[in-house]
This record gives sequence, structure tokens and C-alpha cells, in this order.
Amino acid sequence: VSGAAGLRAGCPMVLSRLERSYVQEGVAQQVRWDGRARDHFRNLHLQVEDVVPQANGSSRIRVGGTEVIVGVKAEIGAPLDGAPRCGRIEVNVECGCRMGKVSAQYFDVQEQ
Repeated sequence: VSGAAGLRAGCPMVLSRLERSYVQEGVAQQVRWDGRARDHFRNLHLQVEDVVPQANGSSRIRVGGTEVIVGVKAEIGAPLDGAPRCGRIEVNVECGCRMGKVSAQYFDVQEQ
């Protein structure tokens, strides 16, 4: 899988000979694939307040037509029965429909 389809599928990007030539020619001419000059950047907008009201912290960033929203939620809970002096951090990452869902990971925190 190559190009943008490869990125969406979670595969490493592999360029064909033609694609590689296209990219190299653009670099030589100092023009990006979308016609922008190398030193012309997309507009950037960052919002850090009131993005996800249910989260303890959240932000939104927009770069050109791409938007990413991040929310963090934290709560205090009781330690596990087998480790009464240790804490636990649960991380759950959810991505939009193009990326699918990443399963939760758990990290045990040892008392220092």
C-alpha cells in the first residue's frame, strides 16, 4: 500500500518510482505537491479552552484542512487488591473513524 492510503491503513509509506520522482522534482523546484512554495505554511489555529467539556483538559489544533482534538480525563480510584500501596494509570486512546480505535493500556505505578 502506498501514499495516503498506506498512511490511513497504518502501513509504512512506500513510494513507487514515479511517486518518488514526482517528490524529488518538487523539491528541486521548491514547490510542494499542492502548489505552495516551500516557505509558505498552512494557517495554524490552537484552542485550549472549552474544547471537550467532559474532559479535565482538552485542546484542538487546526493546520490547513486537518483538525486534531485531544481530551484528557483523570480520576482517583482505589488501588488494586493485590497491590494496595501502588497506583494505576489507565490510558485509553480513541481516534476518529479514519484511524480506528486503539485499545487501552494499563501502567502500574510503584510507590517511590
